[in-house]
Amino acid sequence: MIIYILTLSSGFFGRSDQGWKSIDVSYIKRKLEESGYHVLIKSLDKININLINKDDFIFYTSSDDFIIRSFIKDKLYILDRVAKIIPSYEHLMAHENKGFQQLWRDYKKFGNLNGRYICEKKDIPEIYPYVLKTIDGAGSKGVRLIENKTQKEKFEKKEFKVSFGRKIKIFHRWCFFNKPNFKEYLFRHQARSLLVTQDYIPKLKNDYKILIFGNKYYILKRDTRKNDFRASGSGCFSFEINARQELLLYAKEIYKALNAPFVSLDIAHDQKTSYLIEYQVMHFGPYTLQKSEGYYLDKDGVFTYIKEKSILEVEIYNALENYIKNHYNE
Repeated sequence: MIIYILTLSSGFFGRSDQGWKSIDVSYIKRKLEESGYHVLIKSLDKININLINKDDFIFYTSSDDFIIRSFIKDKLYILDRVAKIIPSYEHLMAHENKGFQQLWRDYKKFGNLNGRYICEKKDIPEIYPYVLKTIDGAGSKGVRLIENKTQKEKFEKKEFKVSFGRKIKIFHRWCFFNKPNFKEYLFRHQARSLLVTQDYIPKLKNDYKILIFGNKYYILKRDTRKNDFRASGSGCFSFEINARQELLLYAKEIYKALNAPFVSLDIAHDQKTSYLIEYQVMHFGPYTLQKSEGYYLDKDGVFTYIKEKSILEVEIYNALENYIKNHYNE
């Protein structure tokens, strides 16, 4: 069995807090080799699929660049058929794609928050309030609370645009096409936008960014801004050292459902229920780990706060090695 660490062509293995920075894959390779594994670092564009077998593991990166990410998706689709890729392919699909996230959580029945993936204006709800999101973008970018028809129409005007040139062509077709043909033409060329709707959780004053690496949980409490329901991107952050056990248990439940070595979770809690707002499994910002003075250690569902700084590459290695060990015989 070989563990492949797949980088981009320059040897880059991305992290999203600063998109131009790479993690130290040589450290992860060295630590895995010290644990007895055969490890190779390969460039994604040069890896020879014919030399890989079904017992091998492939640990790979993604990118916030659409073109690079599309290239990675195409290559990993094939590699997923000849080896065990980490993370699994559905998590690559979910990267920078809140729409696929919604589909996956509905399919796997986790998260405890109703939502819907849509692309046409007619499917935007008319029963208020609800949260409406574009499928990409970090922080609170592209996230709106829709409380009435006026706000809905304002959002639609921004997201469902038809160019002036297209409007001229539509008018021309209206003049010369018969009704059935014009109806088909109009459907083909109407404005569309990839969006996710989610239930609105009222009166929230904060949410939590939780990073999980194996049995270590790092928690950042994010307060909402004045007159704004969004906590993500608010800048009003503090590290949680007295987290509720039920919050940690809920995060563990999501972690198990995602079945990945490390995850980033955005979780809301309204004193009664926890809700998964969003998740990422790869290429997520490590700020919560890097800046935290400690973490919660999970020992069979009992969480103890340990005041100790962590190093990103060390925790990636620990979580990755544990994941590979637990999945070797699958």
